[in-house]
Amino acid sequence: MVEQPLHAATGVPLPHAYVLGLWRVWGTLRQEFPDLVIESCAAGGGRLDPGSLYFCPQSWTSDNTDPVSRARMLAGLSIMYRPRCLGAHVSACPNHQTGRTPSVPLMTAMTLACANGFEINFEKLSDAEMDDMRHAGGLMRAAVPGDTYLSGTWWRIWDPVTSRLRHSHGGETMAYAVSAPDLSSVVVVMALTDLSAMGRTPPKLRLPEGSVDEGRSYE
Repeated sequence: MVEQPLHAATGVPLPHAYVLGLWRVWGTLRQEFPDLVIESCAAGGGRLDPGSLYFCPQSWTSDNTDPVSRARMLAGLSIMYRPRCLGAHVSACPNHQTGRTPSVPLMTAMTLACANGFEINFEKLSDAEMDDMRHAGGLMRAAVPGDTYLSGTWWRIWDPVTSRLRHSHGGETMAYAVSAPDLSSVVVVMALTDLSAMGRTPPKLRLPEGSVDEGRSYE
């Protein structure tokens, strides 16, 4: 058993004292500037906790912005946290962390449910790449009718690990849906995150009971 060094003034362990001090700073800032939005850093989820979310409505999930890696992070973190509080960006390719060159649609799919944005130098993009980015931005805006992601129900359909074991095509697949409280709008995302399985027939997607209004037509 390793003893933690104690704070000289309070007598509590230093890591605990540090967190309490950090929350006090955030609380002072939010009280002084109520419209200020602070994004904390989760360090791959290791520092993402409900106490910090009280002060910071969103957290930068990880510096690894690769969508395949992010699919696995989203699958795990969404068990406890709403994806809307997780920062996720469409970023430069090849990816700085993994070296992979994923498609813009795959990157977009893994950011739609999150606090999304772009992390890329647009001046270095070709005309075709800029068109892809404009389309991605349009999807981000269109996918939030009435901010369904904040008030709606999050449906975990497939996560990358169980989908690899369950489906005959053998590739990791991420699938989720978010439905408005009155089921007036539903956002459904399915992405094949196993790049080696590209070109194979994707599995059929069955939406969970209660996620849609069966008497309504959706686009």
